[in-house]
Amino acid sequence: MMRPLARYRLPVIAVFALMNTACTSTGDSKLPPAEQLSQLQGRQVSPPIGLLLAGMDANQDATLTQDELQSGFETIFAIGDKDESQSLNGTEFTQWSEVYLGETYTMPSMMNFDLDQNMLVSKQEFGATLDEIVSRFDRNADGVLVRTELLTTLNIPSLDPEKMRREMEAEMRKKMEETMRRRRAGAG
Repeated sequence: MMRPLARYRLPVIAVFALMNTACTSTGDSKLPPAEQLSQLQGRQVSPPIGLLLAGMDANQDATLTQDELQSGFETIFAIGDKDESQSLNGTEFTQWSEVYLGETYTMPSMMNFDLDQNMLVSKQEFGATLDEIVSRFDRNADGVLVRTELLTTLNIPSLDPEKMRREMEAEMRKKMEETMRRRRAGAG
């Protein structure tokens, strides 16, 4: 018997594969990492949580309604709640995150979901966190998510090693001057 969301795994895996192909085909792996990152600047991707939400599109019409989202939330929570305690402990959340977000430390993390910080994610906390995430994606606040709302434009800070070195040296110089001033003040 197929688990309720098992049918969504293949589309999500396919999207991850396409993203990986797109990212690797747009950049030259022989370039330094800073230049590879700069080539990704401004590109649109769907974060793991966006892919999770896209997988909840039960009728595959590329639009997520409130009913589809609610049903999806309940289904993925139930699958993650192995001991049927109505909460996800650390192990259950880790396993859920690996399956539905792609890896253990992908955002949002357990800390984002565990609103009362008791090391358990209740069904209410889970739903409230996903509702908050959906509201952030829902740019036009119409209660429906379309694919373009699940995309995020990459904004990668510039990595300039020379600038970083100059800033570190300036900070060190400032600390040394401050130390010398204190020594002089104490000796005089």
